[in-house]
Amino acid sequence: MIFQRSWQNVPFLLIFMVMTMILFGCEGLTKNRAETSSAHIDPALRSRRYPLASGLLFNTVLEAVKSLPRWKIVEQDLEKGEIHAERQTRLFKFVDDVVISVRAAEDGGSGLDVRSSSRVGKGDLGQNARNILEFLKALDAEIEKAGQNEQS
Repeated sequence: MIFQRSWQNVPFLLIFMVMTMILFGCEGLTKNRAETSSAHIDPALRSRRYPLASGLLFNTVLEAVKSLPRWKIVEQDLEKGEIHAERQTRLFKFVDDVVISVRAAEDGGSGLDVRSSSRVGKGDLGQNARNILEFLKALDAEIEKAGQNEQS
């Protein structure tokens, strides 16, 4: 039987899963890069706008990255508005490069985009998108914390 519970079927199931992802448009799982954009199909991965000055948002981004386990700031450039961080995966210790871009907006606020890329492999099974979402969650928490400190 084809669906017996045995290790003999593992290669078949893996091939079946990969072919299903390719045929049915799960391209986010078979790429080794993810990034936010204004027209991203996933609303959670769309570019962000904040009512904060770019310098303040830049510093808040730094604090958010520092708060994340297995994340490390490699370089930062306030003039360019870019932060390069590395995120290490838990099990196999793969390193992903994350670039966070902060730019001033015309209305006095700021825009933010994030790009995460795997250093090895042809597919990431969605890890780079999860890196971005993990960072954005931490950033939202930092902004909320800063807002509460202002009110105190």
